[in-house]
Amino acid sequence: MSTLTIPAELVALVRSALFTELGSAAEETAHVVEQHDHEDHTERFTEPLLRHNAARALLDAIRWQGAEHPADVQVDLHTHHTALTAALDVALLVGDEELAEAERVDAERAQRGEPSKRDTTTRRVLALREFAAAVQAQADQLREGRR
Repeated sequence: MSTLTIPAELVALVRSALFTELGSAAEETAHVVEQHDHEDHTERFTEPLLRHNAARALLDAIRWQGAEHPADVQVDLHTHHTALTAALDVALLVGDEELAEAERVDAERAQRGEPSKRDTTTRRVLALREFAAAVQAQADQLREGRR
C-alpha cells in the first residue's frame, strides 16, 4: 500500500471537489443516456461510471461528512490516485477563481466592515498547489517503482 496523508486543512476541500466530480460524472452519464443509440454503445458509459465509482470510493475513504474536528486522513494513493488528482484539479480551479476575485470580494467585505480574506485564500491555494505537486511526485515514484 502506498499511503498518502491528506492534511486536515485540505480534507474538506478535497471532499467538496469530489462531490463536484460525482455531479460531473452523473451529468456525463445522463448525456450518454439521452443519445438514441445508448443501448447499442454501452462502452460510452465506461468512463463516467469509472469516474463516479472512483470519486465515491475516495469519499468512502475520507468520509462523506466533515468531522467536527478535522484530522489528517490517510489514503492509498495507488487506489485513489485518479479520483484524488481529479478532485485536486477541481479544487485548484475553484481556488484560482477565488484568487482572481479576491480584490473585489475584499472590497465588498470592507464595505460591510468585515476583515479581508485574501491572505487566507492565498495560503489555502498555495497549500493545495503544494499538496497537488506532492501527490504527483509520489505517484511518479510509484510508477517508476513498477517499471
